[in-house]
Order: sequence, then C-alpha cells, then structure tokens
Amino acid sequence: MGIASSASKIVFVVNVAWYFRLHWLERALAAKAAGLRVCVVSGSDSVAEDCKFFENQGIHWIHWQVSRFSVAPSILHQEFQALRAILDEVCPDIVHSITIKPNLLCGTYSLRRKSACRYVQTFPGMGSILAGKSLKGAVKRVLATIALRRVCRHVDWMTFENNDDARYFRRWISRPETNFLVSLGAGVDLQQFRYSENIKEPDSPLRVLHAARLLKSKGLPPLVEAARALNSNGQRVELTVAGIPEPESGDSISVDWVQEQHDCGNLNYLGKVDDMVSLISRNHVVALPTSYGEGIPRILIEAAAMGRCVLATDVPGCRELIDDCETGLLLKNAKAETIASRLETLIAKPECLGRMGVNARAKVESGFEKSTVIEQFLGIYSTLKKEPDCFK
Repeated sequence: MGIASSASKIVFVVNVAWYFRLHWLERALAAKAAGLRVCVVSGSDSVAEDCKFFENQGIHWIHWQVSRFSVAPSILHQEFQALRAILDEVCPDIVHSITIKPNLLCGTYSLRRKSACRYVQTFPGMGSILAGKSLKGAVKRVLATIALRRVCRHVDWMTFENNDDARYFRRWISRPETNFLVSLGAGVDLQQFRYSENIKEPDSPLRVLHAARLLKSKGLPPLVEAARALNSNGQRVELTVAGIPEPESGDSISVDWVQEQHDCGNLNYLGKVDDMVSLISRNHVVALPTSYGEGIPRILIEAAAMGRCVLATDVPGCRELIDDCETGLLLKNAKAETIASRLETLIAKPECLGRMGVNARAKVESGFEKSTVIEQFLGIYSTLKKEPDCFK
C-alpha cells in the first residue's frame, strides 16, 4: 500500500471509482505528468476492474470500503477508521477529497494535524442540502453547515463548480484565509465535442435526450409525463434516455419502471452509453429537469459545446451555464406542465434551437474548456507541493 518517493504525494479521496474515472482522471494524469506521485482512494463497484484500470494508467489505487449513501453513525465511524489507516500508511503531502462525505471524513482526519499535509476539498454540487426548501431540507442544511464548519478548519483550498455554492461556503463555513476556486465544471474537450448546426426538419419530431443516473431528483418522471402529454396532443416528441441505475439510493428509479415506459413507447431506453458525441448529435434538446443543486452537469456542458439546446431547472450549477432563452432554457420548477410548455415553445419555434446552440457553444468556449480546468488545479497543487521545481 505504501508509496515511497521524494516527490510530493497527492491522494485523491472519492466515494466511488467510476465517478473519478469519468470526471477526474484527466486532472490526475496531468498532476502525474507534472511530477506528483498520484494515489486514488475510493470505493468500487468492481474491484478487479478498477484495480486493472488504474494500474494501466500508472496510478496507485487503494480500495476503500465506503457507502455512497449511508450516513449511519456506526457506518461513518467504520469508514473513517478505514480511511485513517490508509492515509496514515500512505503519508500524503496533499489530500484532495471530492464530494461531501469524503470531505467530511478527510476534514475530520485533518483535525489531528500530525503532519504537514495540505488539504484540498472539492464540492461538485451540494445536492439537496442547499436546494431543499422544506423543513426537512432546512434542518439538513443547518446540520451540514455545522459539521462542515467544524471539520473544514484546516482546509487550504476549497473548490466548487458553481458560484452559488462558493458564496454559501464563504458566508457560513470557510475561514477568511481559506483559498477558493470556482472551476465551472469538469471541463470539456472542444475538439471531441465539436459544434454542429442544430436543425429540426419540419416533419420530424423534437428529439429530446435525458442522460443521467436513474434518480427521481434528476427529473425523468416529469419529463416522461411532459413528453407523453405533448404526444397525446399531436406534438411529436421523441424521448431518449441513457443512464445507469442507482439501486442503493433511496432516490432510485427502478430499471423495471424505465423498461415499462420503454415498452409503452413513452421513451427509448439505451442504458449505459459510452459514445456520448454520437448520442448528443442525434438529438435537438438535452434535458435535465433536476430538483436539486448540481455542480455543473457534464452532460449539459457537452451538449452546449455541440450546439444543442440545453433545458434544465433554475438551480445552482445549471443556471451557471444557461442564460434563459439565450444559451438554453431554464425551468422555474421540475413539474411536467412546466417542462411541456418549454418544449412546446421549441416545437412552435424550431429556429430557436439553432440560435441558442450557437450561443451555447460560444459560452462553453469562454471558460468551460478542459485545458482551462486542468491548469486551474495544477495551479493549486503547485502552491502546496514540497519541491519548488516540481511544476516547472
């Protein structure tokens, strides 16, 4: 498990390996190329597969037994003890934790201050913690704020994917000396996700894509209802769904329900799709009527880069990318009738698809490019490294 080298060692701590592979691998490889010794500590849905994958990337990977959804005190205690043992053995110079649970546990670890280790925390969206407006949501927000304020005292850098989350942390959680970065998502490869004109032929249906994990809060049920209502009124909408199930989550949508909707002709379910460029290019609209705070959803950035109309709820993260009626459409809520109304507008005025697509591509080019995001994080690591010439 140990890593022995004179180079600075950075350990990324994250809930699950597939998330890191999708959103963070390129930044980790860039850090490795810049001279850092890179280790990833994460949970796994397939230990053998992840072990082989990271080995092929030249990255040291350590499996951490962690639940993505449980917050039971006994489980949290076990997870912290396991993480502490790993970090004690690896002895990192930099710990970069990602998402709320790893941040809480790594923040707790930092309270010991037994070494000169430096800490970076990334909050890629706060989910229902900041977006919830119910009494339960308010209680959750207060408890999370108290916990984060307690354990984030020794964090050197906090990074976010949208300005709403950053403002909340500046006001309620961080210390004045904590450094902040808003990275505007994970970045997109503009050469891979190339712009193409978004044209809807007069006799063709409006093709809508929903690509997300199968969670109720991502907005699939009301989107299905909206598409079904429009089709019943003779306004043709073709809904395609791509995404993986999350059976352990209390927010999960069952694959059986999705398959039932597929069999009824309400949607076309593709499951997990690797070729997102081809999938996005076949659709006019990419819709994410989410009901909680996102970072900046990767699928929306990719769709905007390709000149597709992006439609999402007016929540943190989504509103960072979408200027309503300019670079896409913002929904005031995630109700079926609201979604149907905005889709109906696009059916009636298909020329809006092309105009908003051009504007969306221009916005992505202005600050959402992958290379920009990578350089931002390399800049953080360069301020924390122990070798003065590591990043030259």
